[in-house]
Amino acid sequence: MSAEEKYKRLAKHYSLNRGAGVLEQELSDLVKAGMSRDEAINYLYEKTFGASSKPHVRGKKAWLYAGIIIFVTLGAIAISFLGIPSPGYFVLDPYVSTPLAMVGSEFNVSFNSFPKATSFPPSPASITVPRGLELLSSSTVGLTPGPARSRRASWEVLANSSGLYTVYFKLGSAKYGYTFPVYEPVNLSSVTSLVSRAGQGVSTYDQGVVMKVGSEAIYFAKSSIGYGPAMVLVDDGKNVTLMGVLPSLGSVCTVSGSSWNYVQVVPQLTSWSSNSLSFRKDMGDYVIFSYWYIANNSIFVKERVTALTNVHLLQVSISLYPGALSFGSAKEEALFPGLEWLVKNETSSSTLDAAPPYNLRDAPDPSEVTIPLMALSYGGLSVGLLWDPCFSWNGSASAVLSPEFSVPNWLQGQNDDLFELFAPNVPTYVLPNEDEAFSAYDIPAGGSVAISCSVYAGPGGVLSAVARWLRLFGLPQPELPMTPLQDINYSMKASLNSL
Repeated sequence: MSAEEKYKRLAKHYSLNRGAGVLEQELSDLVKAGMSRDEAINYLYEKTFGASSKPHVRGKKAWLYAGIIIFVTLGAIAISFLGIPSPGYFVLDPYVSTPLAMVGSEFNVSFNSFPKATSFPPSPASITVPRGLELLSSSTVGLTPGPARSRRASWEVLANSSGLYTVYFKLGSAKYGYTFPVYEPVNLSSVTSLVSRAGQGVSTYDQGVVMKVGSEAIYFAKSSIGYGPAMVLVDDGKNVTLMGVLPSLGSVCTVSGSSWNYVQVVPQLTSWSSNSLSFRKDMGDYVIFSYWYIANNSIFVKERVTALTNVHLLQVSISLYPGALSFGSAKEEALFPGLEWLVKNETSSSTLDAAPPYNLRDAPDPSEVTIPLMALSYGGLSVGLLWDPCFSWNGSASAVLSPEFSVPNWLQGQNDDLFELFAPNVPTYVLPNEDEAFSAYDIPAGGSVAISCSVYAGPGGVLSAVARWLRLFGLPQPELPMTPLQDINYSMKASLNSL
């Protein structure tokens, strides 16, 4: 295909998805960076339409940029990228080695860099950390093998005080910023004591809020930056057991021009009743609502993003980390119906069933999931996320929710597991085994998108989650094309007249 033909296809795509003038601005930036116009067109074409050739990566990936702007607002963590792309490689957004970075704890801050074609990123990489964080390793490190074909850079850090922190990476001539929360240490005995004393429904305390139904409970910790994390527990009347953690009450990733913004939602509590909690976070261009409620003897959550101006959405998600702050990556069983049924030390997306890259099934087409749930059991208890396959994140029938499943959490290298539910969905907007849209979904001013699921925890193995799902959502009732008598007559006619 000629550069002119590629340009015409790009122009149509950008006009529909990014707005007038964006394509010419990006081409101009690339030409200023040293590319010819044809090279710039080929680069943007491959980036936009050739994404299926990219290696498998985790999370909110972006092309590595030469300049970066970080926005930090109270109760939210925002990453904004702005600059000139480096065409040789791209990076996966950075992450910490634990869902909860806490004061006094040591953890790793890392990123994975993936090559474009056969061009690997330069080495070494360096990091700059702010006051409140202490770097325990050299600020300059070499790149080591990471997931798939990536190269990983990692630094050991000690958190001396709580707050929101921004660290800066440098790789070659490019810089990358990452802002994340550091919480005060979690006192698990205090949490379990509060949960054991809490009655059914919603109970408020100075330290946070407990929502309980039956033996299932969620504790929403109150911190200096808002409400978070949320801890999923089981109270059997004798013991209270932590089964998993939600580091934040949701995540949102948007793009505006050449600026990407990734926000972990740490909202404020705005209202509550005996069986519901409403949280809200204003983000300028949009508002995030997190509504938790009890229905049908289960706990549900609905995350909604409402645009105040035109918003280009790449992802809205909610993530549960089974085993975090408790049993780690140990398990009895883990279930992702239709794709994974793991026991003991088995790993999801392993090569026992298929050779690379066909083994990867961490973020599949939702139609491949036979029962929409992800569950894990340990110590006779289970935890998971359950969702309605008919729920639409934007109101259209094809806009179903997409899951991501990593057991143990090899995607982020953590000693726990990862269950994530996100929109827009695979494969319409997101490539299989990725969790961020390759083309932004536009939310007009006043419009909204949402995700919804049930957070489950209770006694029994992973099949108890299946029983819960059947109780909540039921089996579809097929429409029979004919009555049983009509079927018999039709069969008789085939035997008597047709044979």
